[in-house]
Amino acid sequence: MDLTNSKTMDLLREVDRLGPLLEKITAHIETVLTGHNADASARIDDKRLTQIATLLYRARRKRAEFLPIDLLGEPAWDLMLDLFSHHHSGKNISITSATIASAVSPTTGLRWISLLEGRKWIERFDDPSDKRRSFIRLTDNGYNAIANCLRIYAETL
Repeated sequence: MDLTNSKTMDLLREVDRLGPLLEKITAHIETVLTGHNADASARIDDKRLTQIATLLYRARRKRAEFLPIDLLGEPAWDLMLDLFSHHHSGKNISITSATIASAVSPTTGLRWISLLEGRKWIERFDDPSDKRRSFIRLTDNGYNAIANCLRIYAETL
């Protein structure tokens, strides 16, 4: 019986010793399979992510100079990139401004805002100085989702 306990203890020590190595191997396999390095992307700060969001948004608007805008539509992505770009500025984004940022008609922009709001990616709040106007912003889930997408862009740039 002592021999079995001794073998069990030896195996447990070996598992403890190999644990960190197995974590490194798993992370490497994930990087190879997905092309995504979680450690590197976690180090990209909010300022850099904001710069990337702003550059992506501007580049998307510039495409319209060369290609018809109706071929390039991703209003939800455009809207969320714009909200992300303004997140740390302290500037509130009005519903009207957001629909313009989505690069679609106002009614289509409003539909996309409602859809994103319904899925809890953005939230609406009233202008404290003018109750006739509303603002929108990314929720924490929306912000984190866009930040994760931007980290992938950052790794490939």
